[in-house]
Amino acid sequence: MPGARQAGLLALFVSLAATRADAQPDDAGLVWDVPERCGSRDAFVDRVGALLGRSAERAVPRDRVFLVRISSDADGYRLTVSEPRTIDPPRELEADDCESLVDAAAIVVALRIDPEALGRVEPAPEPRVVEPGPPEERVDALGAPAASVRAPHEQPAADTEPVVLGLTAGGGAALHLLPALAPGLAAGLFIERGPWRAELAGSWWLPQRASRQDRPEAQAEVELLAAVLRGCFTPLASAVHLDGCLAFEVGALAGHGAGVVVDPRRQVAAWLAGEAGLRGRIPLGDAFEVGLAVSTIVPFHRPTFVIEDAGTVYRPPQLGGRADVWFGFRIFP
Repeated sequence: MPGARQAGLLALFVSLAATRADAQPDDAGLVWDVPERCGSRDAFVDRVGALLGRSAERAVPRDRVFLVRISSDADGYRLTVSEPRTIDPPRELEADDCESLVDAAAIVVALRIDPEALGRVEPAPEPRVVEPGPPEERVDALGAPAASVRAPHEQPAADTEPVVLGLTAGGGAALHLLPALAPGLAAGLFIERGPWRAELAGSWWLPQRASRQDRPEAQAEVELLAAVLRGCFTPLASAVHLDGCLAFEVGALAGHGAGVVVDPRRQVAAWLAGEAGLRGRIPLGDAFEVGLAVSTIVPFHRPTFVIEDAGTVYRPPQLGGRADVWFGFRIFP
C-alpha cells in the first residue's frame, strides 16, 4: 500500500510539471507592444532567429526580457527597444513606416543577444541610433537615406569646382576675311569653371593687298583688328579636352590705297561677325595647355573699300574661316 501511494504522488508531480512547462510560451523573453499592422510577434521572433542562425524556439533566451514597443502619431512612428533587467539605455528610432522599424528592432535585439551574430549571416545595414529629438533630427531606421523618412532640410552641398583664371597667346591664319590668306596674332584672358569657359581676346590680322581685275594697278591694303567674346563648353575631358564654342567679334577693317594708283585716304569700317567652332586642348601639367581651333566666321556687316577714280577694290565674302594655335597658362589659382 505505501508503494502504491508513492507511485501515485510521483505521477501527480510529473503531470503538474509537464502542465507548467506546456503553459510557458516560447516567447516568454519578449514583450511585444506593436500595432498589428506592423507585424506579428511570431514573425519578429523568426526574424531574430534568422539573424542569430537559430530556430525560433531558441531565438530569445528565457533568462532575458526584451521590450519592443512601436507607437505612432501625426509625425510618424517611434520604436523603443529596451531590456528592463539591465542598465543598458533603450534604443530609439523613428521613421515614416513601421515595417522598417520592425526590421531595425530585430537587428537591435539580435545584436544584444549576440554582438557577433551579424558577422555570420548575410550583411545587413547597421541601424543608426539617435537620441530623442525634434522632428527635423529624425533619420531612417536603418541609417540609409530614404524618401519616406523626413530628413532635415539640408542646404545643397557647396559647389567644389574651382574658378580658374588664365592667359592665352598664339597665332593663326584667316581665310576669306581679308583679300588673301592672312596670318594673325591673338592674346586673351579666360575664366573657367567646370566644363564652362569664357574668353575675351584681341586679334590682329596682318594687311593683305587687293586689286581690281580690270585695273590691277588699283590696289588697296586691308587689315583687321577685332575683339572676341567667346563661350565654350567641354563635353569631353580626358587626355584631350574637346570644346564647342560660340563667339561674337567686334572690331574694325582698315584699308588704304596702294600700288600705282595711290589713294592716301585711310578708310576704316566697322567689323561685326559671329563665330562657331571646335577645338582641342591638351593640358600640360596643372598650369599649362596648348590648343588648336578651327572656326567658321559669318560677317554681319560687309563694308566696301573704294579707291577714288578706280571704284570698289574689296568687300569681305559672306563666309570665312580661321585656324588658330595657342599656348595658355593659369594665373589663378
